[in-house]
Amino acid sequence: AVVAMNLWPPTGVDVKDAAQVASFVASLPDSARLALMLGPVLGAFVGAGVGARLAAPSQQAFVASLLGALVAANTANDWLRVGHPRWMLVTGVVLGLLAALLAMLLVRKAWPAPGK
Repeated sequence: AVVAMNLWPPTGVDVKDAAQVASFVASLPDSARLALMLGPVLGAFVGAGVGARLAAPSQQAFVASLLGALVAANTANDWLRVGHPRWMLVTGVVLGLLAALLAMLLVRKAWPAPGK
């Protein structure tokens, strides 16, 4: 969000006024939406990767899934409140969950459980 707000600043928008924020969000180009999507996807990837690395091998899938689901739920909640289009919500949630899964698989491959 920080990168997107620096590249596409909400000049003249009172961020406490929901109508002004919704109007600003509706006017954003798709490139801004894609840049905004990177934050939760990277957050899910890094969070799930670190969580899976710290978890016991038998708990890695659970920890990574939980962290991915929390990031996805937060993303959906935030973006619904702001008024982003549905395609962005669905894409952000799905990509966040896939990023968490990928992180867990990479951790398992880089640090296999003893005896594997």
